[in-house]
Amino acid sequence: MKRLLNIRFSQLMNREIYEMLSYLVSEGVDFGILAKVEELKFEPELPSELKEQFSEITYFVLANYTFESAKLTKNTLQFEAGFGEDNMGSVVSVPLLSIVQILIGNNPILINVAQKIEIKELTPEKKDRREKSKNIFLSNPENSF
Repeated sequence: MKRLLNIRFSQLMNREIYEMLSYLVSEGVDFGILAKVEELKFEPELPSELKEQFSEITYFVLANYTFESAKLTKNTLQFEAGFGEDNMGSVVSVPLLSIVQILIGNNPILINVAQKIEIKELTPEKKDRREKSKNIFLSNPENSF
């Protein structure tokens, strides 16, 4: 499994999620998603007492107005939903790789096993440590090419 947790696999999974959502939207099929809440954006921002009610992974159903408000890009699903007793409206932006499952009713039709991978530049300290490690490795005659 560890071999799959790389950028190439994440890109493939992102594309699969996009294709599945695109199909469901174009066919007018209501669906649900399980998504990692910490990676979602709400506009306007939800009050903290509402956000605290969410689990780490939360279920959203896209049906009726929520479904009709859905907008899909290559990396994001957006939809408008109401939250709390007052049905406070907010536009939810979901990075596709934050979607853990896509469901129709209770049936999962896509499971995302990829992890969101960010490319970060190495800090000067990490570059220095990497260079030292490389030099130690190459200084051993048995490791020369």
